[in-house]
Amino acid sequence: GLYLAGAIAGLTDVDAIALSMAQLARGDPANGDAASRTIVIAVASNTLFKAGMVAFLGAPGLRRIIVVSSSMVYESATVFPTPEGAQLSSPPPVSTYGFQKLASEYFAKGAWEQYQLPYTIVRPFNCVGIGERRAVRDTDVMSGNVKLALSHVVPDLVLKILKGQDPLHILGEGNQVRHYTYGGDLAHGIRLAMESPAAVNDDFNLSTAASTTVLEL
Repeated sequence: GLYLAGAIAGLTDVDAIALSMAQLARGDPANGDAASRTIVIAVASNTLFKAGMVAFLGAPGLRRIIVVSSSMVYESATVFPTPEGAQLSSPPPVSTYGFQKLASEYFAKGAWEQYQLPYTIVRPFNCVGIGERRAVRDTDVMSGNVKLALSHVVPDLVLKILKGQDPLHILGEGNQVRHYTYGGDLAHGIRLAMESPAAVNDDFNLSTAASTTVLEL
């Protein structure tokens, strides 16, 4: 029943089923394997459905698949800085989100190998910018005396400052390293990758070269 639900949900919203499976695995780690398989089934269902639409309707103007992946494919990497290609030799991501993104990359490569449908993979790193709102599926959590429902550290810290939290509460000791990249630059990079013939059948990390710890931030 769970796998069937994944196949059906994958036709419309892979992210939604991935989040649901993450919550399932978080509630009971024994469900981790089943949750991971369900996400893979959902991604495969989504890819096959879209490929079927292309085959049935015809798409003379379709030139390439663009996969907006994530830096989370490197979640288990041991080489830093992490170059393109490290996802092929690194252990697989341990989170369902990272695993889903990596699976999407492999499905795009499979479409090229089987149907000669070109692809380009882009991996945005730690997007920051104005306008981030409360995540739709986030639940309120307490951080010191401030109630939050934000997924990312920059708006999280901004909200704490605006609410007067002093000292600021952070996750852990603040030694986590991130590459905070402006959303406008990421959008520009995605567009260049989409339009450039040199980007066909290749993958790109989109990120600033400057690393920043949470304490430095």
